[in-house]
Amino acid sequence: METLDRGRRRSRHLLVMVVMAAALMTSGVTPARATVSGENGRIAFRRYFNDDHTRGAIFTITSAGTGERQVTHPPRSKLTTEPDWSPSGRWIVYTVYPDGEEDRSRIFKIRPNGTDRANLGGSCVAPCLFDGFPSWSPNGGRIAFQRGLGPAVYQNKVIAIFVMRADGTHARQITQQGADPTVDAPYEDQTPTWSPTGDRLAFERFRRSTDHQAIFTVRLDGTGLRRITPWRLDASQPDWSPNGRWIAFRTQESSD
Repeated sequence: METLDRGRRRSRHLLVMVVMAAALMTSGVTPARATVSGENGRIAFRRYFNDDHTRGAIFTITSAGTGERQVTHPPRSKLTTEPDWSPSGRWIVYTVYPDGEEDRSRIFKIRPNGTDRANLGGSCVAPCLFDGFPSWSPNGGRIAFQRGLGPAVYQNKVIAIFVMRADGTHARQITQQGADPTVDAPYEDQTPTWSPTGDRLAFERFRRSTDHQAIFTVRLDGTGLRRITPWRLDASQPDWSPNGRWIAFRTQESSD
């Protein structure tokens, strides 16, 4: 069985959230991934149900820590994770991992009350293997995500950033355009997030040859690629500040 947290190849880490001079130390082996709705102020997060991290569901809660609600109710064979609110607060987009296997994941959306679940993975056909880490655009019209491409399951050769409409149609590749899905690409592009103006994406790029990763930004047409952090920092999971002047990210340092 494949393990989750694709691109995380170290067994033990000290997790640090960094915004230039400010740092927030996090404790615990695996923090819950959370996102805040600007419309109603509730926080959506994933909770694991087992130590293997192959079972879990999406919950919401108020910023005061009250009113917890379970949104997804997956069967024991599936993990639902990586939630992100729509700007209106009317939808939550998330990823489903069948049997905890990352190489067969698909993106869904659901109402905060658990109704109207919809599969957005219709465009994931060969050579597409999996979709994940969805991120809603500021205007609510599009969703950025990472997609794995390859000749067969467990043989992903290219992991790139894509953008699709909010209904799952018209998916188009943003990074590593023209990469051959039958040949190992030098990079894996993951965890996209939108700038507040919606004209750029920030994402993490893993360099396979050196086992390091860095934060990059790119325009929606794939041009203007920029590296923001040094490779040695192993930065991941970027998030823009509301004014677009800062990018927060997580760093990974060995605790051995």
